[in-house]
Amino acid sequence: MNFKNIDYKILSIVSVLFLIGIFSLSDKGLFNKVPAYSHNLIYKQIFWFIISLSIFFISHWLGYQRFIELSPFLYLFSLCLLLLVLLIGPIKSGAQRWLHFGGLNFQPAEFSKLAAILILTRYFVFHKDEIKKTKIFFISLGMILPLAGLIFIQPDLGSAFILFPVFICLSLLCGVKKKNLLILFLLAILFSPLFWGILKDYQKKRLLVFINPHIDPLGAGYTIIQAKIAIGSGRLWGKWWWKGDNQFSFLPESHTDFIFASLGEKWGFLGGALVILLYYLLVKKIIEAGILAHNLAERVLAVGVATLIFSHFFINIGMCLGILPVVGIPLPFISYGGSNLVVNMLALGMVSSFKKEV
Repeated sequence: MNFKNIDYKILSIVSVLFLIGIFSLSDKGLFNKVPAYSHNLIYKQIFWFIISLSIFFISHWLGYQRFIELSPFLYLFSLCLLLLVLLIGPIKSGAQRWLHFGGLNFQPAEFSKLAAILILTRYFVFHKDEIKKTKIFFISLGMILPLAGLIFIQPDLGSAFILFPVFICLSLLCGVKKKNLLILFLLAILFSPLFWGILKDYQKKRLLVFINPHIDPLGAGYTIIQAKIAIGSGRLWGKWWWKGDNQFSFLPESHTDFIFASLGEKWGFLGGALVILLYYLLVKKIIEAGILAHNLAERVLAVGVATLIFSHFFINIGMCLGILPVVGIPLPFISYGGSNLVVNMLALGMVSSFKKEV
């Protein structure tokens, strides 16, 4: 492997985001004497980062072309994993989203997002000369729907939803007729009552409390209210992580879905602004890789990865601020958990493989 070709700017931004996540988790495990290694969030997250770094370098070495060639297999593999989750996956908090491998938990929905980007990239590039045809648009949409449906059943509304911004951005980039996207939008509105009817009760409550969290302040609206309070209490400078006062222990999922609220409490407005700036720089670098691309496949893949990461951080921060419904989306590279981290690093390794020596 030629390490000169690696995009170290992307790697540096990701490393800083990861360190911010580690410091945000500090009162969850860094200063607690936990006898068992597997119970320490900090050490487990560092372990996952080391694994994801290895995967980044392997992905870069293999090159994005290899993954696009294998995309039909990866797509079918992701479908099998999602079906396997529904058959043998453990149920946690009413959701069935994980598989156990050798003592580790893996969330196939995360891998499915990348598989969707790869199969769409392959399909759009292969059919670039007939991209205006309505048939091509709806066949590509048909590739996404099985993934979205299986993820929705788990239920994981957030991960299922993210597949559609990715699909729309890639469709627009490749030049599909905007009329087809309008038809898709109208169909979504037409079937929205049916969609509402198949939602779980807690999902309906989450959407309702998004409009007014105070209709259920001790139930579905609790996390939204407490997240806003935590972010507001951080003010400009925050309370700082080393004080160890653990003021944020009242909010559930403060190490995963609501870690930005925890970060806002500890580091205040300036800390939150720094995180948003880092995500801006990361997405900008990925888009630049697409702009400088030598072919359509690189451009489509870059936009897909950029949309995936942007959608995650935008929705996650929106949840914490109360401007978007709570749908259970992790904050990339910062939230605790290995599946999202590994998949994102795999995707960034592909983007890094675009870079050629001058």
